[in-house]
Amino acid sequence: MSVQTPASTAENTNNEGCLDNANDPPNAQEVTTLHDLAGTLIKLQVNNVGFRIPEPRISKFASLSILIRNGSFVEPINFSSKILVSAARVSAAYDYPALHAFCVKKLEGSSLGSIERLRIGRVLNLKSWEERACRELSERDTMITREEMLAVGVDAYFQVASAREKRQREQVAKLSSDSAHCMDSDRKDKADAGKSWDYHWL
Repeated sequence: MSVQTPASTAENTNNEGCLDNANDPPNAQEVTTLHDLAGTLIKLQVNNVGFRIPEPRISKFASLSILIRNGSFVEPINFSSKILVSAARVSAAYDYPALHAFCVKKLEGSSLGSIERLRIGRVLNLKSWEERACRELSERDTMITREEMLAVGVDAYFQVASAREKRQREQVAKLSSDSAHCMDSDRKDKADAGKSWDYHWL
């Protein structure tokens, strides 16, 4: 009997994969009968009979559960943003919310730039991602480059430019207000000092 864990079937977890996998045990016999269950994650072979069984079901057997744990990856698989975006699009097209949520969560934990975040938000129809990317671009100190402008498009660039201009005006207004407040305080201090001097001479 041989057990093929998810570690050795990471590239092939659907129900149409070939059983002649290069990672099969050397003494594995040719499979003449295959019982392919839905939601397959693990391939179990007993002599020449193969089974593809979901991991939760096969883990109920104590000895097989140990084999699964020993054969699993110690470190999690790090998917690229391109793979995650593709998987999220497929999951949305085929109504698989669990996979879609998994992909979005992984993408949220990735180190993404504002432009890449904006592009992903558009592809996956994540309005919050688009808003966050535009906010990041409007709040940063450096100017928007020509390449970034072409990437975000006219509408988003206008939104970012308007937000940057509004932010700059607010900063100028705050500086002017602070400066005026300081000048008023200085004049008041000088006036108080003059009154104190006059009182001293009296």
